[in-house]
Amino acid sequence: MAHEGHLGIVKVKQRCRDLVWWPGIDHDIEALVRDCAACLLSGKTGQSAPPPLQPLAWPSRPWEHIQLDICGEIHGHAVPHHQRFLVVVYDLHSTWPEVVPVGTVTAQAIVDILDSLFTRWGLPLTLTTDNGPQLISAEFSSYLSNKGIKHIRTAYYNPQANGGVERFNQTLKNGIRAHLVQGCTFQTALNQTLMHYRARAMKQRFDKAHRVKKSIIQVSDWVRARRPQRCNKMASFWSEHLQVSRQLGPATFMLSNGSRWHASRLRKVPAPQGIRMHTEQTCRPETPPDGPPPPLPPEPQPLRAPQGPEPQAVAVEERPMRARTRPAHLGDYLTSFHS
Repeated sequence: MAHEGHLGIVKVKQRCRDLVWWPGIDHDIEALVRDCAACLLSGKTGQSAPPPLQPLAWPSRPWEHIQLDICGEIHGHAVPHHQRFLVVVYDLHSTWPEVVPVGTVTAQAIVDILDSLFTRWGLPLTLTTDNGPQLISAEFSSYLSNKGIKHIRTAYYNPQANGGVERFNQTLKNGIRAHLVQGCTFQTALNQTLMHYRARAMKQRFDKAHRVKKSIIQVSDWVRARRPQRCNKMASFWSEHLQVSRQLGPATFMLSNGSRWHASRLRKVPAPQGIRMHTEQTCRPETPPDGPPPPLPPEPQPLRAPQGPEPQAVAVEERPMRARTRPAHLGDYLTSFHS
C-alpha cells in the first residue's frame, strides 16, 4: 500500500511516517523501492553505481600491449569515400597511435593493416578489441592465434575497457573536425592531428570524478542487464532475470545465456519467485516425525541461602550540639545571647 503508485523513496518515506513507524523503517522502504520489479523495468530505478576503474598492468616495453578500434563511418562532403573508416591501433606503453584510413573494414582488410604494422614494429603480446563482427570472426581469431598474440575482448557495451584507443578516437575526431573548418583537406587534417598528438602525453582520473563503488555482484547472483536499445518506447531497457555463471575479471561477468557484461550495466535483483520459494523450502529444517514430543527436563529450582537470626536494630545517635561561647573581642561590650 505504501508503494502504491510506484512513488520514489522520499515520497514513500513521507507517506509512511505520517501513519506508522517501526524500527528500521528507512532501510525497509529503501529495499522495497529498490527491489520493485515494475519500477526497475520502467526505468525509474536500477541505475547501478559504476565499479572502481580497473587499470591495466603497465606494459614493460613499447608495442607489448596494443588496442585496436574502428573509428567511423565518417560522413561529410570533405571525406573521400575510400577514407570513410579509420582503423586505429594504440600502444598503451608509449601512447603512440597508428591510424590507417580505409574504405572497407572487412576482416581481411584489418589483417592486411596489422601485417603492415607488425612488419614495421614487431609482434605484440596482447591485442584488445571490442566485439565488432570483423574482430570476432574466425578469420581474425585464426590470424592472431597463428601469430601467438593473446586476444582480449571487452564486455558488451563497455568501451571503457578499451579506454586508451576510445579516448584517442574522441581527440582524433575533434582535431580532424577543427582542421576541416580551417579549409584543410581530409588527409592534411588527419596528418596535422596526428603530428600534434604524438608530441604530448595525456593522463586522466576516473574513480574520484565518477564516485565509483566496488561491485557487489558475485557468481550465482541474479541480475538484470541494461540493454543499449529497446524495440519500442514502452519496452524496458532491462533484460529478464539472468544468473551470473562466471566472473571473467574484476568487473566483467558471464551470464547464464553466455553473454558477457560489465558491472556498470548490471543490476543485482532478488531471485525469481519460483526459484526463491524452492530455495526457502530446501533450506528449511526438517520437521520431526509424528508422535508425542519428548518430555522436557524439569526446570532447576533456584538455591536459597540458609536463614540465620534476624539482625537487630541499631540505635542511631543524635548529632552533638556545637558549643557557643562569647568572642574575646567583645569583652568591653554588654551583649546577650539567646539560646
